[in-house]
Amino acid sequence: MEQQLPLEKEMRDLFAKFPAFPESLTDILVTIAPWLVVIGGVLGLLGLLTLLGFSTAFIGAIGLSAYGSTWAYYVSIIGGAVVVAVMYILAFIPLRAQKKRG
Repeated sequence: MEQQLPLEKEMRDLFAKFPAFPESLTDILVTIAPWLVVIGGVLGLLGLLTLLGFSTAFIGAIGLSAYGSTWAYYVSIIGGAVVVAVMYILAFIPLRAQKKRG
């Protein structure tokens, strides 16, 4: 059995109060989750390209004064989207192997 992390020990007591998922739902989630993660990662990367294209084309029209039209705007978009998409894609193999790391 794998060693549990401290947060897992605390959360186990909290989630013990909730009813368990039906076995059939758990099996469906375990089967579908890796593919949903890959789809989400690919769409995230494609969405990043689209977002960057629209944001550069419509900077004046949208009025990015609320977000700031400085370099921080682009860094936050690129950083957030890339990190999430890469995490999704890297989680595919462990999820498919049903490892905790996924």
